[in-house]
Amino acid sequence: MEQIYKQYYSRLFSFINSKVHNREDAISELSNCIEPIINSLAPKYAQALYLSEIKEKLHQCCSYKYDNFENIIEFDIKNKNCNFC
Repeated sequence: MEQIYKQYYSRLFSFINSKVHNREDAISELSNCIEPIINSLAPKYAQALYLSEIKEKLHQCCSYKYDNFENIIEFDIKNKNCNFC
């Protein structure tokens, strides 16, 4: 099943890259496609994908320092123009 999704996303990204001219257009096009796909998944899988996306966005905006128990003890904003922070 995972291989099917990888193939689908690979074809989807290729299609979108052929239709868009910049990163913002690509993100907009992808968000229109991916959200319905995620919503069609079983709830536990959809939640895992959303959490993964949130984690990725958090790491794009900030860098983190962790304690021995993987708790965040400090963070620095990487990008002052971040739309999320």
